[in-house]
Amino acid sequence: MRPGTANWLPARLTVGPMLLAFRILGLDPRRAWRILRRDGRKHPSPNSGIPESLMSGGLGIRLGGTNTYDGVPSRRPHFGVPVLPKRREHIREALCVLHWTTLLYVAMLGFVCPVASGLDSSPRMIDGPDLSADPPPITGK
Repeated sequence: MRPGTANWLPARLTVGPMLLAFRILGLDPRRAWRILRRDGRKHPSPNSGIPESLMSGGLGIRLGGTNTYDGVPSRRPHFGVPVLPKRREHIREALCVLHWTTLLYVAMLGFVCPVASGLDSSPRMIDGPDLSADPPPITGK
């Protein structure tokens, strides 16, 4: 399996819940969508660019640039437009987006998985004796 193949579908299924999370939190889902369309493919990972570009657009900040991993600098493309200067509050907002996105994603899967598998999620009675019929007569000896 090629690297990133297992995350291809989940990365894309995250888009809807994340946009809805922005709306719930009073952030800008339209800007997030525009930045995703513009910047989502810039990331070296075909999957990481999706949530990173959405987050930058939704929060109105610029993400990416030079990161350091084990003391080694790594240049990454920039995502988003710096509408706002980065603030400490953006971390809290990003965590709220993460929590709402997770909740909405799990709820979506709870609905989609049974429907996609053809299962009806309504409760069912286990087949048993027909209790609505008249009982057989009791005979005594």
